[in-house]
Amino acid sequence: MSGDLTNRNYYFYAYSDDTQWQGKKYYFYVDPQNTFSYDSLDPAAVRDVKKQGFEKHGFMVIDTQGAPSFLQQLE
Repeated sequence: MSGDLTNRNYYFYAYSDDTQWQGKKYYFYVDPQNTFSYDSLDPAAVRDVKKQGFEKHGFMVIDTQGAPSFLQQLE
C-alpha cells in the first residue's frame, strides 16, 4: 500500500507455493483470480458470492497501533 496508513487494523491472507498465512478468527470471501475481497453478513449475498466462484479464507489481523507505516515480514 502506498501513502500513510489511515486505519489501526489491517487484515491479510497470503500464500506461496508451499506456505499459507491465514487466520482463524476473521473470514472474508476472495476472488481467487483477483485481489478483491468481499464481506457480508447477509446470507443471501454470501450464497451469491459462492455461486460467483469466491472462496472463503481466514485472514490475520495486523495491529499497527496507529503508526503511519508498517512492514509485515512473511517467512
